[in-house]
Amino acid sequence: MTEPDHPNRSRFDSERKLTVRTNVAEEIREVQDLYASIFDTRQWNRLGAVFTADAVFGPGDGATYRGLAEIENACRSAAETFSKTRHFIASHAVSVGNDRADASCAFLVGLRDAAAQRTTTMWGEYIDVFSWTADGWRISGRQAVVDWVDVQGL
Repeated sequence: MTEPDHPNRSRFDSERKLTVRTNVAEEIREVQDLYASIFDTRQWNRLGAVFTADAVFGPGDGATYRGLAEIENACRSAAETFSKTRHFIASHAVSVGNDRADASCAFLVGLRDAAAQRTTTMWGEYIDVFSWTADGWRISGRQAVVDWVDVQGL
């Protein structure tokens, strides 16, 4: 089966017609999940597989970071506050246009600060704008909306 050269072209196999829109939604969910994995494993050099070079990211604390270098520094700084993080991503929603897609997903993040003997749990939603690039779908805009934060002692 040959891959389409544009996200909205259909492809065919011998059994049935498959629309790329379904595949695009899955690709976008994979990018959203990849962000969580990169953050939790601190593989900052892989953020280019998630964000465009000129992406804008609002982590939910009122700050805005522009460009991959600023986003990487912000993620690194946030992660260094905790000895362990774990993201859970769910409830994906995707709306696909030509070279753009709007997407959202819910998140639950567990954060452990062993030195301070506390855990923090955050619930919220990532609101994403995806752009089609030569490397595939990438987030060109992300806003985290934090709904709830709970801090507990260990």
